Amino acid sequence: MLNKYQNLKSKNKSSLYSLTDSDRTYIDKTIRYVCSAGIGMLEGEFIRKDLIGMALEAEALGSSLEQRLGDAAAFSQSLVSENTCTDLTVRKFEKLYYGIWQVGALLSIMTALFIVPLGMYKRNISLLFILFVVIYAIAAYLVIFNINRLVFASRQCKFTIIIFAFLILPFVLQNVRNILLNLGPQLPGAALWIFLCASVLIYITGRLLFENFAIKNARKNHWDLT
Repeated sequence: MLNKYQNLKSKNKSSLYSLTDSDRTYIDKTIRYVCSAGIGMLEGEFIRKDLIGMALEAEALGSSLEQRLGDAAAFSQSLVSENTCTDLTVRKFEKLYYGIWQVGALLSIMTALFIVPLGMYKRNISLLFILFVVIYAIAAYLVIFNINRLVFASRQCKFTIIIFAFLILPFVLQNVRNILLNLGPQLPGAALWIFLCASVLIYITGRLLFENFAIKNARKNHWDLT
């Protein structure tokens, strides 16, 4: 079930397909620039929503966003300068809650796919191996989050980097497995279900924290999050 932030993001994504390629590129570059400059994710989606509305109006008049708003880089810089007064603490909490949500999702997937089956096969599994998977999940989130915020890299380039990062996961696990599985304290296979439940709990907690934060922030800034 989509939360309100995901619903807004999904609607924006669907609306983009009704625009011309040039307007989609303009909006994409603008959003990536302002987000890389520190504008919050929720605020970025409302900017995207406004730009989509402007693009539809411009296209109805036979124009484009670039003709109406000027160069994408210059317009993006003006947006950033207008929003420099935004509370940095608010943005930090937004990133924190979103990070907990996404790391929880990655941990849940990786635990279900690798740790639990491996623990059931071996009956015991090293605590060091679990810690390695936790660190890998956090690193994977940071890589995906930061690559997604690159401004001028093509989508194909970013997609390739992300896929490559996940393709090396089996290779990395294969090479560290024999080293880590037999080192340190050993946990029984049954205990791994507790770790899976904890991962799911982290995911749910992060998602609820982010959802609650998004609603409060939208109300504070009089944004329509319906």
